[in-house]
Amino acid sequence: MLDGFRHVRVADETFPCLVADGSGKVSGVVLESKRETEQQRSLALHCERWEVKKHEERQAKAHACSGDIH
Repeated sequence: MLDGFRHVRVADETFPCLVADGSGKVSGVVLESKRETEQQRSLALHCERWEVKKHEERQAKAHACSGDIH
C-alpha cells in the first residue's frame, strides 16, 4: 500500500487500471494483464451479439404467432 494506491502484478504484460471501491471514489491502481482485458472485451462483444440474436428470434417468433391468430 502506497499513498492509497495498490499495485498488483497479474502477468508479464501489465498496464494501469483505475479501480473503485464502491464508494464512487478511486481507491487504487491495479496493473492488469493486457491480454486478459482483450479477452474480456471479446467475451463482452460475443455476449452482446448473442443477446441481439436472441432478441431478434423472440421478435420473429412473436410476429409468426400473431400471424396465426388473424
